[in-house]
Amino acid sequence: MKLQLARLIKNICYAAGCASAVLSLALKSAPQTAQRWLLFGGIALLVLGFLVSVTFYRCPHCHRVLPANRGKMDDCPYCKLPLRDTK
Repeated sequence: MKLQLARLIKNICYAAGCASAVLSLALKSAPQTAQRWLLFGGIALLVLGFLVSVTFYRCPHCHRVLPANRGKMDDCPYCKLPLRDTK
């Protein structure tokens, strides 16, 4: 999987998971089963984002896991080689 695609999937999973979990807490008038589904779905999305991050969001040169809390990076913070393909 390409690094940019892994980053996009990771960020979407994190954002959707957080939104789902917060929405489950905000919908107090909804049935309790709906709240549980939203909460567990949010937790599942957060776990999926973490797994994508640990498995695929790695430097293509040194294969170390890239930090998830940094913005868009041009170079690996560990080996200092460029993260983009030089084709």
